[in-house]
Amino acid sequence: MRKIFIILICMLTILALAGCGGSNEKDNGKGEKEEAQKKAESTAEEAEYINVAGCWLQTAEGDPFMITFNDDNTMDYRLILSENTVFFTEFSLQPDYITIDMVNTNNEEGTTPVVYKLDLNEEQESPILTLTLDRERSSDDLSALYGWETVLEGPYRYLNLTSDQVETVREALGVPDDMEVTMVQRTPEYWDGGQRWLVDIEFYDGTTLIAAAAVDPQTTEPCRDIIRYSGK
Repeated sequence: MRKIFIILICMLTILALAGCGGSNEKDNGKGEKEEAQKKAESTAEEAEYINVAGCWLQTAEGDPFMITFNDDNTMDYRLILSENTVFFTEFSLQPDYITIDMVNTNNEEGTTPVVYKLDLNEEQESPILTLTLDRERSSDDLSALYGWETVLEGPYRYLNLTSDQVETVREALGVPDDMEVTMVQRTPEYWDGGQRWLVDIEFYDGTTLIAAAAVDPQTTEPCRDIIRYSGK
């Protein structure tokens, strides 16, 4: 009898251990599933962020703004024709929105956070970025900006060259596809003689300049200061 009792105890212990193991496996599986779901949601959220890095020119008539967004979340903006002081500040991105700490223009020190909805249209040769003021998300008091927050609204044309445009220029300058080079883009400048914006683009083999041109970002046409690859 005692022998039977001991056998029953052993069987119950084995069943209990098996049950615990199954529970752990189930819990582990659930944890892994939740972790994978969080990672997928995080990746999807990151994919919604719009890359604004680069130089953008407002397409509005009159005195358009030029905005330069840097990779370190610093930026500057200024009116082109009136040649007002360049305002240096910071920005932060959310999916489909950007918060710009606009510099106060009524002689008050500091900045006022302004939120704009972002829309990026890449169907044209040069992408178009549109800023639309969102008053509900912005600071409750925008009076220190004297209306500049509304003037900053509107569509902006990308003044730098896209990766596809860089490849087009590289081919036009005769730089071989299989050659490892370093590419540098300079700050866009307005060419009064040609009445168009140009971007200086340079290709280097190590530290040696092998090709360059001032290029129209809308047409990818090399317009001046052209140095074609000679193979030397």
